[in-house]
Amino acid sequence: MGQGNLSREIRLEGCDAQGRTGFYHKRLDQEGWTFQATGQPLLGQPVQVGVADPELSTPGTVTLDYPQATWSRQLKKAPLRGIELVDFHPYQTQDQPSVIRFTLKSGKQVEVLLRTGDGYTMFNADPQEAALLGQGAGVPKVLAGTLEVPDSVLNSEDPEIRDFAQRHLEKLHHRENQVMVLADRDRLRLVSGWYHRNSDKGLDWNPNARWDVTFTRDARGETPFEKVALAPELRPEPGMTREELQGLLERNRATEARLAADLRARKKEHRLKWLRAQGIELAIRGISLAGSALNLTRVIRYAAPVTQLMPPLMDAHEKAQWAAAWSTPQGHTRAVEVLQENQARARELLAS
Repeated sequence: MGQGNLSREIRLEGCDAQGRTGFYHKRLDQEGWTFQATGQPLLGQPVQVGVADPELSTPGTVTLDYPQATWSRQLKKAPLRGIELVDFHPYQTQDQPSVIRFTLKSGKQVEVLLRTGDGYTMFNADPQEAALLGQGAGVPKVLAGTLEVPDSVLNSEDPEIRDFAQRHLEKLHHRENQVMVLADRDRLRLVSGWYHRNSDKGLDWNPNARWDVTFTRDARGETPFEKVALAPELRPEPGMTREELQGLLERNRATEARLAADLRARKKEHRLKWLRAQGIELAIRGISLAGSALNLTRVIRYAAPVTQLMPPLMDAHEKAQWAAAWSTPQGHTRAVEVLQENQARARELLAS
């Protein structure tokens, strides 16, 4: 519908109040919907607007809490006892922020908002790989985030909270897309650095606060590996015949070998992507610095915001590829333990 994200249009097929078939449409920046009648038969399954369908609804909350964290870089100097991330989901929108809760050594708590959006990537991913992003398979989903510090924190009447906010939070307050998030089911890494532009003029920028925080949570039983290993058909039970136990033993061995082969293949693929990410990151960093030094950011349209966003974003993708290439997900380790326990139990039942 034109150039830029605001030119995109959302369309939903359906019927209007008179029962005519067609589609509702609106641009991203429009408030209301407009109906366009087509007279064509509907292709999908109709759903009633405003009526909950128990079969389609998600039971319970879909957001995640990460109650533990370790931190380094400039936050290492902060008077902190703990950090938590609350109400996070990798696909939440900018108007659905999660909460970072800092607990000071005195026990006082400070809460700030983290608004995230999908991080642009230059790497292609097949549908199977894309489905694993952020699901505990060792392939973190990269997001670009913005920290929002409430005025009640920045201007707190409590001198301890106000001092903490001014020293450690204010430099990232409303610095758009300068907090990079590497999100996985069991751990989430939050990294900031690079520079924030004051204007389009050359090197008119200030360094961001440098953070590196790793949040963790217990994702036992939630990862794709464990869902495979915990399948009822792989579990030995008393009363099984010798033939059933022998077959079950073989299925557990085959499943363990398949999970190991899949992990090896995925690591190999991500090592190649990591090397590419290294090259792309260095190139973008160099181009950004050179373009800024030559003041091309005032001449080339959109060059200034690109030099602010792309270097830290590519750095985050490089870190995500490194994690996928060289580390073994905890969910995989737990899945292998389950399969080996199944095999040991099956052998015990065979011996008895």
